[in-house]
Amino acid sequence: MSHYKESGVDTIENRVYRYDDTGRRTKIPNEEQLKTGRSLALLNDDAFGRLVKTGKFGLGQFDERLVTASVELIQSEWDPSPPPEWITFVPSEYTEGLNENFANRLGEQLEIEVVDCIQRVRDTSRQGQIDSVYEQYKNVRNAFEVTAEVPNGPGLLVDDIVGSRWTLTEVGAQLNQAGSECVYPFALAQRR
Repeated sequence: MSHYKESGVDTIENRVYRYDDTGRRTKIPNEEQLKTGRSLALLNDDAFGRLVKTGKFGLGQFDERLVTASVELIQSEWDPSPPPEWITFVPSEYTEGLNENFANRLGEQLEIEVVDCIQRVRDTSRQGQIDSVYEQYKNVRNAFEVTAEVPNGPGLLVDDIVGSRWTLTEVGAQLNQAGSECVYPFALAQRR
């Protein structure tokens, strides 16, 4: 068994519904939905979860072991089909350049292009501090926009920590609307 399997690797299920302005659930069009993704670890595990927390909340950069393990997971264990042809990332609001740096190192090892095409256009609260699913959605709705051309092929959308999945859902829908064939979410750690 691989070391990251022991660390708590898990799927990131796509969201099928979101909310309209009145708070009513509405179906996300199929062509805007994310594909099923993966996370490398659970945030509270003692191995990679600890490295993610140290990188995000301490060092301001993720350990190279996280890059190597992510490459192994993506290429060997997960092996998404069709495979991602490009990578983009959710800009970190609290540690500037954190996710961009990780995505660039990941892209270099995977030998695929990194496209800086997502911009945060307004401040948000930390999703983990919001209890209501609807309020979590409202927190990230219209908080990001696509600011550069998106490649047509399948893409990998990278984030550091995923909990509610709303950020990935919203950014992924925008990437799909902008012309991506499909978008796979990938996070270093997942809250449970």
